[in-house]
Amino acid sequence: MASQLVGSIGLTATAAAAYYVASGRLDATAFVIWAANWVFAANQILYVQARIRSARATTFNERLSQGKWFVLLEITMALALALSWRRGWLPSLAWLAFLPVLWRGLPWFFSSSTRLQVRRLGVSELIHAVIFAVLFIVGFHI
Repeated sequence: MASQLVGSIGLTATAAAAYYVASGRLDATAFVIWAANWVFAANQILYVQARIRSARATTFNERLSQGKWFVLLEITMALALALSWRRGWLPSLAWLAFLPVLWRGLPWFFSSSTRLQVRRLGVSELIHAVIFAVLFIVGFHI
């Protein structure tokens, strides 16, 4: 998982590069765009890993023991997003782009035991990524 998180740092740097190509500036906004994209990618990585590791978990405590890093990231991400929005680093709609992934993460710990459907999980994460991208891009243009 650590290698996936490190790899995503490089992959999400393309967001800042795209901002540079479009605006001609490599400034604080480029860094915020990169950081926000990395936080989103890290959230997806940790969520999928938590789901895979806890595929046989039937209780809340079993899920929590397998997904504790994901829960910590969810809380940290929510706090960091609130702070970045409050300071004006992220526009409101860009901040709202994270709501679907915040919403899908925590309720899973409280859901009844269900069999892991990997294909469904992959499609769901793809849909979350598309929604995130659209809201995030629109958030910077309004």
